[in-house]
Amino acid sequence: MKDEDPRKAILERLDSLNKVMPELRKMDAEAKRLKAEVATLHAKLAATDKEMNSADFSEVVDNTLLAW
Repeated sequence: MKDEDPRKAILERLDSLNKVMPELRKMDAEAKRLKAEVATLHAKLAATDKEMNSADFSEVVDNTLLAW
């Protein structure tokens, strides 16, 4: 049986989520930074591949730019 006030439960959940948001933002920013770094390293690696054609290299560069 639920006698709990729905408003109270919602406010408690909002308070709980608001407390973790700063940490989640930090984690999101770090994940984006790492994604961009991985893409950049792929582009640098592709630049050293003498057998890669210009279309494939262009795709790697485009993907790198999208990651940023």
